[in-house]
Amino acid sequence: MICLGLLLAALAGSCGTGQPAGQSHPDEAAVQDALPGLATLRGSSAAGSLELLGNANFSHSLNTVQIGDNVTLLSSPTEPSWAIYQFNPGLAYLEEIQVLLANVNDAALLAVSDYASGRWQFHGPYTGSTTLPLTDATMRSDGGSFHIAVLTAGGDEAQVQKLVLHTETHWRIVTVASAGDVGRYSSLVETPNGPAIACFDETQDDLLFVHSGTANGLPLAAWTVERIDTGGNVGQYCSLAMVGGNPAISYYDQTNRALKFARSTTTIGADAATWRIKTVDDGLDEVGAFTSLAVIDGRPAISYYNSTDTDLMYAISANATGTEAPAIWLKVKVDQNAGVVGLGTSLALVNGKPQIAYYEFFPYRLHYAISRTVNGDNHADWDYYTATAIEPVGGNFDLLEVAGKPLVSFYDWDGGSLRLLRSSEAEPASAGSWNSSVTVAGGGGFPEDRGDYSSLALIDGRPSLAYHDYEHSALRFAHSSSLTGASASDWRSIEVDSGNSVGEHCSLALINGQPAISYYDSTDHDLRYAILQPPGS
Repeated sequence: MICLGLLLAALAGSCGTGQPAGQSHPDEAAVQDALPGLATLRGSSAAGSLELLGNANFSHSLNTVQIGDNVTLLSSPTEPSWAIYQFNPGLAYLEEIQVLLANVNDAALLAVSDYASGRWQFHGPYTGSTTLPLTDATMRSDGGSFHIAVLTAGGDEAQVQKLVLHTETHWRIVTVASAGDVGRYSSLVETPNGPAIACFDETQDDLLFVHSGTANGLPLAAWTVERIDTGGNVGQYCSLAMVGGNPAISYYDQTNRALKFARSTTTIGADAATWRIKTVDDGLDEVGAFTSLAVIDGRPAISYYNSTDTDLMYAISANATGTEAPAIWLKVKVDQNAGVVGLGTSLALVNGKPQIAYYEFFPYRLHYAISRTVNGDNHADWDYYTATAIEPVGGNFDLLEVAGKPLVSFYDWDGGSLRLLRSSEAEPASAGSWNSSVTVAGGGGFPEDRGDYSSLALIDGRPSLAYHDYEHSALRFAHSSSLTGASASDWRSIEVDSGNSVGEHCSLALINGQPAISYYDSTDHDLRYAILQPPGS
């Protein structure tokens, strides 16, 4: 038989065992043409499993035989035999691939996807199991997948037992504020100077703005703590966003039972003296819990809770800053139905209009409000309804526009699970629009409890989540391999931090092109920050 392993005269990176030598090489083009072209695989994506049995191949030639969990490649003198395997490790970096071969009567060849050249990169021959180093930058498809083929040719045979993809995930973690009990209600954004976090100092009852002077928030010495509001018990339920290019924060003033808004006059917000504070709502009612800040129609807008009337509220500034004259805010009671509605609010601009996810207290149900206008400054603009029959729900909701449609993360109390609810419409008008529910983590009930705190963001163009793992008192990060995250198999989760009880009050954002998370260390009562780093950094 002609040995497949002598396919190329210049095969790079051969590292298998028992490599034969001194035989002639079959024609490279013939074997290259036997495999599907990489153009057909470029956009494909897959679940995040990093171990595949031989029979779990993505595609294979007709002359393969499945025997239990294995696949036997039976080439003929004229027809190569092959099986292609697909992996998607999410945001983890490719490190190496281990291929377990058995009953190799002759030799096998490995072909690795090289999307930089648009061709398969061949390695081998191998007469037994082997491990190949990988290059993340060139070997990933547009869908985030890595593909590898195992081949035989010229009448050679080999059996594929298993493939194991090894990856590298490197999170750098720093404690950025530790004086007193700090870090609850953390909210993370990227400023022109680097990452910044708003949070509550429970020891001093102050609103804090914690910011870095470097693009990625490293090292620890780059961080500075500013006290933005110290007038009474202020800063709970804070939400940080960039408004008109400058950092701004909505928050609750418990002393005055009011909703407040602060915005820096600079793009960095690095000096507490540059911040201007405006009381947005301070009527006879107690208002301002569960705030969520977003830019709507070019102006700052806030969803929040009226705890006196137990209603969902919405306020939008009459100008682009919210603090400069005339600092007028238009306030709307969005949902004032009987019952306790308006807890856990999350406001987002979806399809150019303000939309709000929130929940009702007993029964604990997810509600949704959508404006028919671009600013929502009138009660008549809003439609609102119960979005799903799933109950009880709670935790902190998060709403995000994904692929042009709203996606909501929430905590399912009964299942002890982190779930996503996706609308089939950009402007969902009723509960019938919310027809896609996915469990991302948990689901086994107590103590397999996940997601009582969660934060949604787009990372690498795909929905991603930071969340609290209650069972292990840990912070986790989940990334979808698809653009919508519509299937549970799309999601892969990795642990970011553990040891102490960490992960509550988490906030996920894209910082310097990498996923980063602010969160609360409830063991040491500190504010922490984690950012995913490229290999070798």
